[in-house]
Formats: sequence, structure tokens, C-alpha cells
Amino acid sequence: MGVGRANVSLTNISDFKIPLPPLPEQHRIVAKIEELFTRLGAGVEALKQAQAQLKRYRQSVLKAAVEGRLTAEWREQHLDELEPADKLLERIQKERKAKLGKKYKEPMPVDASYLPELPEEWSVSSVGILYDIIGGGTPSTKVGEYWDGDNPWLTSADISDKGKISPRKSITQEGIENSATNLVPKNSLIVVTRVGLGKVALTDFPLCFSQDSQALVGSENYINPKFAFYYLLRTVQTFKYRSRGTTISGVTKKQLFELPFSIPPYQEQQEITNRIERIYSAIDASELIIISELKRAQSLRQSILKRAFEGKLAPQDPNDLPAPRPGKYYIYVLECSNGSYYIGQTENIEKRWCDHAGGRGADWTKKYPPLALVHWEEYNTRADTAKREKELKTGFGRKWIKREIKAGRARQAGEPASVLLEKIKAKKTEPKKSKQMEIF
Repeated sequence: MGVGRANVSLTNISDFKIPLPPLPEQHRIVAKIEELFTRLGAGVEALKQAQAQLKRYRQSVLKAAVEGRLTAEWREQHLDELEPADKLLERIQKERKAKLGKKYKEPMPVDASYLPELPEEWSVSSVGILYDIIGGGTPSTKVGEYWDGDNPWLTSADISDKGKISPRKSITQEGIENSATNLVPKNSLIVVTRVGLGKVALTDFPLCFSQDSQALVGSENYINPKFAFYYLLRTVQTFKYRSRGTTISGVTKKQLFELPFSIPPYQEQQEITNRIERIYSAIDASELIIISELKRAQSLRQSILKRAFEGKLAPQDPNDLPAPRPGKYYIYVLECSNGSYYIGQTENIEKRWCDHAGGRGADWTKKYPPLALVHWEEYNTRADTAKREKELKTGFGRKWIKREIKAGRARQAGEPASVLLEKIKAKKTEPKKSKQMEIF
């Protein structure tokens, strides 16, 4: 029980027990399933549309943030408190010059032609001016001593589209020393530039990473790490659009170095971060509700089917004729147009009633068309059925039938012959389907 099977044999299928309700009830069940599935499908579609809208809203929030529109009102209210970003940039360059000494090179002009118009208080630099760009690598998987150490090791697959980090592997200090990977500190930015191009993450702890990514390490005194994460999460998508059709090498270190980076005043960076996180928190909560409702919809679909096959979905009508079942035999009594009663036996009472009503039954019912099926009985053996048929065809049996019908105790079922006949005629006039298979 509960074990998956690669295939099911014909023998297994032939042994399946299938619950079979009367044909009219089958129609009611199908109609109810289709009604509920249609309503459920509409609800699922609405949830998926809401999910897509939240995704677009998330992107629009980032776009407004990196263009200065998200904090426009706040900025106007705090103008006298803000240090212009160009002053901030001067301090960043001065510190990097002191740090690099003779290796320092004066920054080249930044190509910001495709950037939107930014607030006057903002400035523009490039990623390479603001950060040290550090490459990654992979220790040899053939050397066991390089793996399962104390240093988390990150691949692009360990970064979600929202920037969440979940390292699955770790390496030793020996693995670091014998490979191209590097250990970067907390609050470093990981930018995937090859496989998984476009993903960005902010590290919560020191870690190493593969050659599919580059790390950005800079001073938190000038650029708020969370602001930088959100900024890159939006702008690094440029890589995807500009790098389509390129080889697996993806984005080069030079391209990453030259990527324009818009810099707000430091206080505004914090305000932008706070606002994004408040909005994202609400979006996350809404997305969780949608995911929960989609799972619930799937459960409801299964619940509908379960109730359908348990006979609990559609109302049951005592007038329904029973569906044919192996080992079940039926006596039926028809009231004919001349006032007589025709008595017969069958294994499929629904089909036999249709035959009589459609003029394909016995000679008697062809001469005196039946008006209604007024009584039926079910038996487990053909012998019992034949015995009961013989009893009912006697004078006593026919009197018993009349008495039971008059008293309202007869087991009546099925549609009147007039209604059934109209259905049969309608079915006969339907165009016949071609036996030739259609090719689509």
C-alpha cells in the first residue's frame, strides 16, 4: 500500500471494482462535476492572475525605487538634512584612492544614456568604482579534503529569484587555498553572471562561491547593502536583455565593472530600503495566501471527485432505473396503451425500457405501445428471476400488480414513454459521425 508502481497490467485493471450509478444519476453527477469544476477553474484563474499582478507590482516598486519616485515626497521634506550624493561619491573615491595607492585609476565617464532622469540630489557612478569585484571558483571534486568544511560554498542554484541564499555544500580552508574561489564577508553582494544569469543575493554570513558568480565587496558607510541589493536586483536584469544570444561565458567582469549605479544620499538609501521591505512584506503575505488557496483548490478538486464516486455529490432519485451490474437480473412491468401489463426480465432494465418505448421490444408492446414502466424488481440469479416472472404472469400475479400500483406501493422508475420516445427520436436524427479518423 502506498508504493509507487511503474505500470499497471491489464489483469490489474480488469479486477478494478467500479461503482456504477443509474444512468440518469450518472448524467446528474457529470453535470454537477462540470459545474463545480468550471467555478473552481474560474477561481484558480483569478488567483493566478492576482499572482502575476503581484509579480508585476513587485517589479514596479523596484523600478520606482531606483528612479527616485518611491521617495520623492520624503526627499522634498528632508532636503535640508541630506548630503548630496555627489559629495558622497567624492568621499568614496578618495577612500578607494588611499586604499589602492598606485593601483588606483581615475574612473572613466559612466555611460548613463539609458538611465531614466534622476533626482538632482542623486549621482551616478559604476559598480567597479563603488565595489571590489571578486571572482569565484570550484575546488576539485576529486579531492575529498576540499569538501564538507566550515565554509559555506554557493552556486547559482542556491540563490532564489528573490535573492534568498541556501548553500547546500561547504568547503575547507584547504579547498579555498587550492581553487579560484574566495571567502567574502557578510553583506557582500553576489551577482550571478553565467549560469543563472541575473540572480542577485546579499550574504548574511561569510561564504565562498562558484565561478558562475562575482562578489561585490564595499564599504557600508557609503552604500547601504540592502539598498545596493534592491538596486542590483532591478538593474542587473539589463544583463538578460543585453546578453541574449551570447555564449555561456555570460557577463564579463569588465561589463559588470562598467554597470551604471545610481546613488541616492545615504539617508535616502535607508528610507528606500524601509519602504521596499514594508511593501514586499505585504506582497509576500498576499502571495502566501494565494499559494494556500491554489493548494486548497487542488484539494477541492479531489474532494469533488471523491464525493462524486461515493454518491454524495448529486441528488439520488428513487425513480432512477438501476445501472446494469454483473450477477444482477431484473423483472419489469410495463403499462401498455390498451390498459394491459407487459411483464419481462432483463439484465439491463434501462436499455430494455428504451427498446420497448422505441418500438424495438416485444410484439405485444409494438402493438400496444407502453405508457410507463410501473414496477421493477432485482434478483441475484437468473433462476429466481424466471421464477418471479412466471408468478407475476399468473392471474394472481397480475391482480397483485394492480393492487400494488393502486396502493402506491409499486417500485416505479424511469421516464414516461412519451418523454423517452422523444429522446430516442432526437438521437436518431443526430448526424452520424464519420468512421474515418480526422487528422489534426
